[in-house]
Amino acid sequence: MLFDLYKGKNIPEGMQSIAIRITYRSGERTLTEEEVAEMQEKVVAELSGKLGARLRD
Repeated sequence: MLFDLYKGKNIPEGMQSIAIRITYRSGERTLTEEEVAEMQEKVVAELSGKLGARLRD
């Protein structure tokens, strides 16, 4: 879910900063940190490939 959108100071021209909320869960068990990290990497890679998105430093 998108919960923040920012354009302006400290954001390069033509870019915007967005914040999204993602909930990782299983209906059967608690996920491990490694499983969540793997899913997070896939999300970042997909957004990067399709939109040129990147995580802020």
